[in-house]
Amino acid sequence: MSCDNKGRVCCPPGCPVWQISVRTPAEAEVAMAALLESLFGEPPAVYVDAETQTIALSIYCQELPRPEAEIRFRLRTSLRRIREDGLKMRVAIRKIRRQDWAESWKKHFRPLEFGQALLVKPSWSQCKPRAGQGVVVLDPGLSFGTGQHPTTAFCLEQLVACRQKGQTQSLLDIGTGTGILAIAAAKLGYRPIQAIDLDPAAVRVAKANALQNRVAKRVRILQCDVTRLPIGSETKFDVICANLIYDLLIGQTKRILSRLQPRGTFISAGILKTQFDQVRVAYAAAGLELIVTRKEKEWQSGAFAFAR
Repeated sequence: MSCDNKGRVCCPPGCPVWQISVRTPAEAEVAMAALLESLFGEPPAVYVDAETQTIALSIYCQELPRPEAEIRFRLRTSLRRIREDGLKMRVAIRKIRRQDWAESWKKHFRPLEFGQALLVKPSWSQCKPRAGQGVVVLDPGLSFGTGQHPTTAFCLEQLVACRQKGQTQSLLDIGTGTGILAIAAAKLGYRPIQAIDLDPAAVRVAKANALQNRVAKRVRILQCDVTRLPIGSETKFDVICANLIYDLLIGQTKRILSRLQPRGTFISAGILKTQFDQVRVAYAAAGLELIVTRKEKEWQSGAFAFAR
């Protein structure tokens, strides 16, 4: 068995594929992703059902690394601890035909428009862009970010809203995942663009996606740990996107904001509603005010600017 550069299982036609999937609320997404990665040695594919908005974490493999009974036992044991907090999850382990697996992605990923400026669609979509509309082609894979998740969608909307035609605007994308925000920024005319991620697999996928979208020369993608960035930086960006968990957003405030232009915009996502106020307070203490926010299901995102 092998994987292509978008994280999908490659196996001979007709070969059955094991699907191990967990449907979970947002609060348990990070914990369940870590659990599946510990069991299978690779991160799960993460996507949001376009109709139900349920988060699904899935691993696909030709052969199970452990006996099925052992995997079920480990999952049940871990889920029991998480469910003590009242969270409800569903686990399924089954064999599916390769064609069923391949086609199952397509019903969850549909074209998305962000104003008149941007269209994000999977490669199999026949949707045509409007006149002058930038197009990002992105298929689901192992790295986070296809535009379907509300946190990614908020960032895309804000990139469109912040873009000022005729002006040079730069972008820093922290935690780039698939590279969707950096690629979208290139399509919208931002430059220069820098994208970083700690995960080497994410960096490989982001570079492949940038190449597929013909913006590889306009987007600089680096493997980098945000916690190791120098606090002072001579390079400033007009827009910074950070799709990170809340403790990183709070703990690395100085490092992140040392890269923001005085009149720039900081776009923050990937935050649970129960944690958002802590992020807002931390950035208010650093001199930023919340200018736009959105709540959707368990998530809250926000755009900030220095108070004037």
